[in-house]
Amino acid sequence: MIDTSEVLRRIAMPLKEIGISHMLVGSFACAYYGWIRSALDVDLVISCSSEQIRMLTHRLQAMDYHADLASALQSHPKESIFQVFDMKTEWKIDLIVLKSTSFGQTAFRRRAAFEFEDQELFIPSPEDLVVAQLEWARTGGSFVQIRDAASLLKKRWTSLDHVYLKKWLDELSLAEPWQNALQEAGIQPS
Repeated sequence: MIDTSEVLRRIAMPLKEIGISHMLVGSFACAYYGWIRSALDVDLVISCSSEQIRMLTHRLQAMDYHADLASALQSHPKESIFQVFDMKTEWKIDLIVLKSTSFGQTAFRRRAAFEFEDQELFIPSPEDLVVAQLEWARTGGSFVQIRDAASLLKKRWTSLDHVYLKKWLDELSLAEPWQNALQEAGIQPS
């Protein structure tokens, strides 16, 4: 079985070569902050042009990924997800085109670099990850996103920037998923 460092190394290399900025989100980002759950996919937000998507798709195909060019190109103007499948590691990679929303842009600017197995990767702040998980939960995600947010809240409650969180919770109308996450975490804010 291929370990996660190989999966991340294989996808990070062509992103870096082509100059595509990225941010690791989803279960791997949650794991970075201490909430580990099993997943056999990697979620990456990418900031790129259509031409970079074209270059990335061709590069991935040459690296033994299943990557559909038409699907990848359609994701750019829609700011949506396209999936690639690493035939070598048998992992699915969700590449999420960076949204032009105020929150999407702010979260991407606030991302931080970290070193993993000699690879430089980027990760959202814990506050931005909580907000993003709540947004996913509201727009059709599953209870998994609420549980991820709740776990992050439990582990990081005292160190979170609550003013920043409140700003985005209010602006994005996330009161209901926020309450669900607080309840799941067993937190009763004062």
